[in-house]
Amino acid sequence: SQVLADFMAEWTEVQMPPAPVEREYWTMYFDGSLMNTSGSVGLVFISPLGVCMQYAILLHFPASNNVVEYVALVNGLCITVELGIRRLDVRGDS
Repeated sequence: SQVLADFMAEWTEVQMPPAPVEREYWTMYFDGSLMNTSGSVGLVFISPLGVCMQYAILLHFPASNNVVEYVALVNGLCITVELGIRRLDVRGDS
């Protein structure tokens, strides 16, 4: 019976789910969209507590798709500085 008790004690430790890890960083998702005469930028910030902030920027100049994506990233980083964010995980599709 002691062998069974030891086996259960060892097996239970392995099967316990890991403790949830608290995120210490913000996450920024960015994307740009190109239209005929202008472009637009979408930004989403998610705080470590899960609060979501969304930004939309309309560009009033013609640009290529790559330029719109870079403008999205640069504006997202500017907003990050303004918000005082120190740690950031950046996600984009470019």
